[in-house]
Amino acid sequence: MEVAKPLPNRKVNYQFLLHLIRTDITYLVLVLHSFSFKSVRSYISIQYLQYASLRPQVFFSDDWVITLPTFPKVKFVRLTPPRSDEYTKILMDPLNRPFANPSELAEAWDEESIRARKERFLARYTLSKTNHQALEFLVQIDGETVGKGSVYEIPEVHVGLANIGFGLAESARGKGIGKAGWQVLLRLSNELDISLVGAGTMSANKPMRALAKSLGFTEREEVLTVPGQGVVADILFENIDYKRYKDLDMKVDFLGPAPE
Repeated sequence: MEVAKPLPNRKVNYQFLLHLIRTDITYLVLVLHSFSFKSVRSYISIQYLQYASLRPQVFFSDDWVITLPTFPKVKFVRLTPPRSDEYTKILMDPLNRPFANPSELAEAWDEESIRARKERFLARYTLSKTNHQALEFLVQIDGETVGKGSVYEIPEVHVGLANIGFGLAESARGKGIGKAGWQVLLRLSNELDISLVGAGTMSANKPMRALAKSLGFTEREEVLTVPGQGVVADILFENIDYKRYKDLDMKVDFLGPAPE
C-alpha cells in the first residue's frame, strides 16, 4: 500500500515523523536516511513503541481517498457525514438498484425514510471510531459520485461477521470498476475487528454472481432475513478470503482527522 505524503526537508518536523510512525513505517525508514543525529532516532524509537499498536486506527480516525494504479481516475472517498447527501442520492435512484431485494423495493423514499437511513449510517460511523467495525466509501469519477461501498459487522446475524455491500450507477457499470471496488472493500476488511466476511445478493443479479465467481467466492441458495430490514438476499457468498487482499496495491491519501 502506498501512502501519499510530502517529501521531508532537512529540518526536523516531529509531527510529520509521528504521522509516519502511525501510518507507514516503510516510508519512515527512508525518511530517517535524511537525518544522522541521535535525537531524532531516539525520538522515533520511543514514539514507535508508544504508537505502533495504534497504526490500524488511522482508517477510522482519518478522512481518506483511495486510488488503484489500474483505475487512477476512480477515487474511493471515505463516506463521512458531510458527504451523506451524495450517498442518499445514489441509493434513491432506482436505476442504481436494478436487482434490489424485497426490502429495498418496498422502501418508501420519503423524508422519514431518508432520515432513518442517515441516522443508521451516522450511528455506524460514530461507533466505528472506537469499535473499528465499519468502513464505507463513495466511488467518484471526475468529482461525480457514481457508486458506494461498505463493509461493516452485522452482529444481529452473527457476532464477528462483516457484510460487504457495493453498488454502481448505470453509467459506471461494465468498466471493471465494480471488481476494483470489491477489491478495495476486501482490503479494508482487514482493518475491521471481525473474523469473517460475507456477502449476498438476489438470484436475479447475474452480473454480481459472475463477479463473485471471478473473485473466487462460492455461493449457496439461502434466504437471509435481517431484523428490521426483512429479506436482503437469497444467494449467499462463501469462501471470501479477505486476508488475501491485505497487501492490495493501492494508494491512500490521508486527509487529516475525519469530520464528526
